[in-house]
Amino acid sequence: MRSAALLLLLACLATQAAAAPRGKPKDPPPLVRTPSPPLIITTTPPPAVRPPSPPAESDRTRDPQVVAAYEDWTVGHADPYVFAYTENASHSEFGLICRDGCIFYLDVQLACEDGHAYPAMMNSRNGSDTFDLQCILVDGSPLLTAGPTDTLVGAIKSGGEIGFAVPLESGRFNVARFSLAGGVEALGRARALSDARRDEDETAPRDFTI
Repeated sequence: MRSAALLLLLACLATQAAAAPRGKPKDPPPLVRTPSPPLIITTTPPPAVRPPSPPAESDRTRDPQVVAAYEDWTVGHADPYVFAYTENASHSEFGLICRDGCIFYLDVQLACEDGHAYPAMMNSRNGSDTFDLQCILVDGSPLLTAGPTDTLVGAIKSGGEIGFAVPLESGRFNVARFSLAGGVEALGRARALSDARRDEDETAPRDFTI
């Protein structure tokens, strides 16, 4: 699995990242428009830019165990963490990782500023919506994360494909699309594995149903 170490290290920060308040950008935000339908985003922090290169494969030291595959999705664990993810042809990843709670992560190989919230557009069979992605730097590598909102979970349940558009400093958008074939089954299996591995914790982020 291409980003096994990133997934494992991200899990250590999962609960903190999901619960952390999203700070406002320091500088006055520029306007960013999507071509169709028109969209004005007024909370844009420093835009995402492409990093020079991903971390070397030799830097990845831990290998989570794969439990099952559901069409285009893979489920695995590295105790006490559980994950489910899909990878597109460009080697970008979208998935869920759980410990005490669960967060979604998006690895589209874009540099971002640690702790900043970046606006993104999501498109699925349920239509289009906007939401914020929280940047986390894990071992120097950037990941974008989001909590399990009803909108995001509903988009996954709708099937087909899901797409994410993130603004770049050039004024263009990085667009990544992922197959949702097997996604509902994979996420359900990951949640079941996670629930079996953790003790009850009333302070953990809320559960969701999928």
